[in-house]
Amino acid sequence: MPGEDVGTLKDAGQVSALTGGLGWTQHSAGAPGQAEAGDRMGASLAEGLVGVPGENDGRGMVISGLGGTGPVTGFAALEPHAGDQFGAAVG
Repeated sequence: MPGEDVGTLKDAGQVSALTGGLGWTQHSAGAPGQAEAGDRMGASLAEGLVGVPGENDGRGMVISGLGGTGPVTGFAALEPHAGDQFGAAVG
C-alpha cells in the first residue's frame, strides 16, 4: 500500500501479507531504511521483493526477505541519484 500513511508520514507506505494479518513498514523491526514521507513502500512487489522508490529523496530501494526466515536486506542502485526511483518496478 504505497499511499499508506505511517503515523504523520504521508505516503510512507506499508506491505501486508494476504493471510495471517501481518504487515510491515520501514519502522518494523529488522526493516532497512527509515520510514519517510513519500517513500511509497510497496509501490511494486514480486516474489520476496518490495519496491520503495521514494526512499532517500527518490533514489529508491528494494527490500528482500520481509516476512521470511532469512535475513532482511535493502538494495540500492550502484550510483543512486535523487529521482531515480530504483524499485519502482521489480520482478
